[in-house]
Amino acid sequence: MSTYARIRMIEREIDLINHQIDMKIIVGRSYKKDAEQHKRLVRELRTLKASRENAWFSRMGRMASAIGSFML
Repeated sequence: MSTYARIRMIEREIDLINHQIDMKIIVGRSYKKDAEQHKRLVRELRTLKASRENAWFSRMGRMASAIGSFML
């Protein structure tokens, strides 16, 4: 599974959990397990997005380096 697909899947899971938490708050039930799962998913999402950004910046740096070598 690609990083983008994984990010989209996690975002959907977070939306679903948020809805479940909202419903439990309205009814007055405990949502501790859902909150822990939400926290885990948000952490994983941040990690995936950071790694994707680092890869992008790494590619741009290599491309800039290659262009710079042609200009000399």
